[in-house]
Amino acid sequence: MKLLYFHVPKTAGSSINKFFSQNTERYCFHIEGVENLDNSFFNKYDFLSGHVAYNHINSMIDLRDWITFITLREPISYVISHLKWVRKLADKGEEERLLEHPPIFQKIALEMLKYDFSKSQDISSFIQWLDSINFKYFHNTQLHYLNSNRREKFFTDEEIGEALENLHKINFVGIQENLNEFIEIISYEFGWNLPHSTPNVNVNSENYGFNINDKKTREALKPLYEQDMIIYNEAKKIFNFQKNLYSATSDKNIIGYIDKVTDKKIVGWARFINNLNKVELELKINNSILQTTTANIMREGLKRKGIHPTGLASFEFNLKEKVNSNFKICVKNTDICLGFSHEV
Repeated sequence: MKLLYFHVPKTAGSSINKFFSQNTERYCFHIEGVENLDNSFFNKYDFLSGHVAYNHINSMIDLRDWITFITLREPISYVISHLKWVRKLADKGEEERLLEHPPIFQKIALEMLKYDFSKSQDISSFIQWLDSINFKYFHNTQLHYLNSNRREKFFTDEEIGEALENLHKINFVGIQENLNEFIEIISYEFGWNLPHSTPNVNVNSENYGFNINDKKTREALKPLYEQDMIIYNEAKKIFNFQKNLYSATSDKNIIGYIDKVTDKKIVGWARFINNLNKVELELKINNSILQTTTANIMREGLKRKGIHPTGLASFEFNLKEKVNSNFKICVKNTDICLGFSHEV
């Protein structure tokens, strides 16, 4: 099972990385720093994360083989957090960290010392300075991580459409404001234990004058976040839809089959049509229950064929002795039983 997180900066990514590191063995958090990525690199790890755009990675590997994740953030708070992160590099005592960053970020951090960000005029002047050096990265940055093919300062309608298409291809879409619920969904899907508390990493409490509640501040920052609102609003819809799929009450509408029967095991898959709760199954002979199990084993074919978003819907019954042809596999506490099919 391969997991890939598109780490948009300042969207709780460090906290997400820490959570995944507690549940996976082979992981790497900084794929943006590796040149000439190829399959030999990707095959080394079970979980990868980095500041890379969806379309960039999609051109390198077949993402149908990976379970993908992204978190996004309310765009005004995102822009302020991102700018605060750069401004902090110019603080006293941060000289070593400043020099660890590319020259362009060093230049911007030192330039920011000249402005009073409690004043909307200074915010506008700083954005004009960014424009004068043709620095586009702070303009609608979250869109950039879904489509890095932006050619101008602002995204065209076509480029935004491509970003939205890519967003809908990602398996798990979270928003920072609902981070706990996002982690609950992931924990349930993969059978991981919930953390005692959600990790809170890389928080900068200094505001440098930025006031998100000030109308003039929000208006002055608008060039940096206006188009990100489009992608964020869509991400919220996707997140809420996924949350409902995992919290809905299970009904009797399922799909699934028994794929293989041998002397030692029975293998198949099952999922609810209207939600993503795990299907609990019973192996019965003459209405007596021999075993129970849950359809939560990874099978890549289920994901590749679009049968299940992650492929975690297969099951196995390991047999102590060969069963006769009278056995049934039914959904727990129901009379709904699976039929036979070819193996997926």
